[in-house]
Amino acid sequence: MRKISKVLLGIKSIALIECLLMLLLVATGNASAMICGSGTLKPVCECGDTAKGDFTLDEDLICPHGHGLIIGADGITIDGNGYMVDGVDPGKCGGSKRSGIWSLGYDGITIENLEITNFCYGIHLEVDEYLGRGYNDQITIENCKVHDNGYMEVPGDPTVGSMATHGLKLHGVSDSVITNNEVSDQRGSGGSCEGGGNGIFLRGVDGRGHAENNIITGNKLHHNTKGGFFTKMMAEYDTVSYNEVWENGQGGIILRCMKSAHFTIEENDVHDNYGTGIWIGGPGNTIKSNTVTNNRDGGPYVGDAVGGRGTGIKIGRCNEHSGHETIEDNTVCENDYVDIYAEKECNDITGENNKCDTVVDYHDNGVVIGCDHWCGKRCWEGTPYGKCSIYKPEYCDNGVLIYNCALCGCLGNLICNMTSGECEGNKCVAENGHETPYGYCSVDKPWFCDNGELIEKCTVCDCPERPAGEILLCNEKTDRCRRCMCKYDGEEVTPCGLCSKDPSEGGRGAPWECNRVGDWVQNCGKCCCREGKCCDKASGTCHPCRDCPDGKHHEFCYPDDKPKQCYDGTIIDSCDVCGCPPGMECDIETGLCIGEEEGISGGGGESTTTPTPAPTPTPTPTP
Repeated sequence: MRKISKVLLGIKSIALIECLLMLLLVATGNASAMICGSGTLKPVCECGDTAKGDFTLDEDLICPHGHGLIIGADGITIDGNGYMVDGVDPGKCGGSKRSGIWSLGYDGITIENLEITNFCYGIHLEVDEYLGRGYNDQITIENCKVHDNGYMEVPGDPTVGSMATHGLKLHGVSDSVITNNEVSDQRGSGGSCEGGGNGIFLRGVDGRGHAENNIITGNKLHHNTKGGFFTKMMAEYDTVSYNEVWENGQGGIILRCMKSAHFTIEENDVHDNYGTGIWIGGPGNTIKSNTVTNNRDGGPYVGDAVGGRGTGIKIGRCNEHSGHETIEDNTVCENDYVDIYAEKECNDITGENNKCDTVVDYHDNGVVIGCDHWCGKRCWEGTPYGKCSIYKPEYCDNGVLIYNCALCGCLGNLICNMTSGECEGNKCVAENGHETPYGYCSVDKPWFCDNGELIEKCTVCDCPERPAGEILLCNEKTDRCRRCMCKYDGEEVTPCGLCSKDPSEGGRGAPWECNRVGDWVQNCGKCCCREGKCCDKASGTCHPCRDCPDGKHHEFCYPDDKPKQCYDGTIIDSCDVCGCPPGMECDIETGLCIGEEEGISGGGGESTTTPTPAPTPTPTPTP
């Protein structure tokens, strides 16, 4: 069993640890708890006992106080044999961790064939750095039924209080298998990442993670107050597969943390949850061959980013932690709000062979908008049979778009002609003669036709592209486009997309660039470095140029070994600076000398000496 380094007052003795555990049992109401299990003096375990050997139930355990059973050793098996551990009443759970099975950092544990109900937690695998307990690795939980645990502080209002009670709370768990369990009707409150009511809650250790290489497969997760499966705190490289996840209150499968990374989510059936079916908050995840249908609006978490709308798959966060996502071979249909949703910043997505009807800022590769396949029959522009088009008042009637403003309504202030089904209003005519229908954007951005008058409306029509790479941004308050600029000392000095001017000209100087949203970033690959500095292209920062290992200074040319040059600690070919031997010509792209040197016979060809790299110290960014 691996240990976390911080141990209370240097506790080393197993006997002392066991004494502490016994004191803890007394505090939780199990004063008579004993060591139990195969190989101990008490082979049959009772409520509140600490199992240090294998144990198979031969009857239900009814445990109105404290934990059901406590794990006290590595490598043991608790076999429920089809029987139940019943907590009778979970209580208020305010500071209690009262659990059907509780373990504080043991490895190689198997919990199987067990029903657990009426505790604060069903199964709670915990890490406690203060007591020096270790991680929970190589755990197996299979064929268990965990239901009706937890406590909701304010019934019906999950925004008040935070009862972080869950069906399976897996804290610091790695290299484990959770399979063929049914986890349902877990109660809890609070809408935050720590809020309660999840079916399975996988959580890494603060600042360390250690929640990787787990397999969550073949489980039924349903009717939980919050999510069916929920992650937090750096869970990585886990597989969630072949689960059925339905009718949960905040969503189905939720990778909530921005560092929930490199998951494989495949072959799951995620349906009829309130909120989002599959929600992705971190980088490098693969969502493959899932069926995600009928996820609904109007649940208990209406104001929440995850549970607020009935979305099928949502790539919900893109920031400095985000990376490539893969979405392929999924069926994502009939979700209330939208089938696949990606935040606008999420542009590093591979999408292939998906089936969906509605999308926001997403498309499969090679498709202008939407998925490779539709969920059902549609009109030519994508509207399903029997639905109104986004181009009001058109309606898809058995494959034919017709005007039906009585059913589909009209844009803006247009009036519905009940006889023709068309919307009536004044079109706009620009000075160049171009006509724009009422309620539509002009080809000349950002102009919008408002009943005969062209108005600036960049929030709807976007901003035009400008020559020479100049960028315009939309001011959402005024609905007008504005020039994108970066400020320095309170003054707008550099247009977006360009490098800063030299400080002598009122700018910030190299290597600063004004990016596309008006923020300063260091980009020496584009904007160069000041004299005497060299560029680290990976970070975009400049650092003092380094001498080579042979003692030659930066930019020194080797006169007897042209075209070799010492450049930032590395000997490179640089014929454009150092020249070539007589009779050879410089290839500027490669820095090599081409041809045969005068007075040299039998060889010829180009200079192909491999540069000798110098040890590369960590560069120090220079403001």
